[in-house]
Amino acid sequence: MASRRLTQRTEEMARSLELTDLVRQFELYNRTEGKSPATVRWYSEILGYFRASLHHSDRSLFLRDVSEQDVREFIVHLQHKAKWEDTPGLPGSNGGLSPYTIGNRVRGLRAFFSWLHRQGYTKENRLANIKAYKVPKKVVEVLTEEEVRMVIGSIGPNTGARAGPGYGAPAARYRAAGRRTGWPQTG
Repeated sequence: MASRRLTQRTEEMARSLELTDLVRQFELYNRTEGKSPATVRWYSEILGYFRASLHHSDRSLFLRDVSEQDVREFIVHLQHKAKWEDTPGLPGSNGGLSPYTIGNRVRGLRAFFSWLHRQGYTKENRLANIKAYKVPKKVVEVLTEEEVRMVIGSIGPNTGARAGPGYGAPAARYRAAGRRTGWPQTG
């Protein structure tokens, strides 16, 4: 019962909170949870982009007014945004933001809204219906055994002398590993 009253009181207080204040609280929370300075900065930047988008669209910055729809409109904005358009001194490029950048920003927003819910600022996680942004899967091509043999074979016995001290050591280890695996020896 006490936690329910606390949640109701927190929700009432949250109605009058602006995103700027909540972002500062989230930043403090992340710092005290031991997150790295880079991670704290990452969250703050993403939330700053979202706040700026709301402001430029003449949307309310009060938590009570921010909805899933606002976040979805922000995602659409990111999908059509030119790369570097917000960076002073850099010309905008012809390309847009990569799906990885958009996914990154969606992840940051989802984490923030989850935190708002866990802290009792919202009754439910307002972004529960927004799934992770789909990004293309990276396919890493690995070398075939023959290609590995060619790379190892291209490393000459005098490589260390030409490239500087210690440079030939990895080549020697590769050759030694080749002996154990039965690969043909070179040099």
